[in-house]
Amino acid sequence: MGGRIIVESVAGCSWNGWPDDRGIRSLIISALKQELVTVDQYIAEAQEKHRGIERNALWLSQTVLEEKWNEAAKALFDVGGRLWANYNLLGIDQVSLLKLAVPQAGERVGNWTWHELSDRARSHSAQDLLHLNRLHS
Repeated sequence: MGGRIIVESVAGCSWNGWPDDRGIRSLIISALKQELVTVDQYIAEAQEKHRGIERNALWLSQTVLEEKWNEAAKALFDVGGRLWANYNLLGIDQVSLLKLAVPQAGERVGNWTWHELSDRARSHSAQDLLHLNRLHS
């Protein structure tokens, strides 16, 4: 019997208080497992924060896209109003535009319809329609 006593129920115990090789490996593995748990928790928290930030960014993006949609729809209706006026001046029926319905995006719920084209058409004269370079004004 030497001066070293190993206790079977506790891996790595020795007489002088220092763990043997199996005990060192066991401690390292245990520490690494705990470190993995901690890292996994940080990753989960970061992913949750990322989802929240991404969702906030999507709400902001939606607002910007709705504004762009409405601006584009208004530009379309500016041209459509001129087209409607042109049809009127030429005596052409506007049947092709009667089914037009463009949804408004954002807080306003509704559609822009041919009524909007008709209303806009009233503000254009033949001279206005001949100046195609003014379409954006």
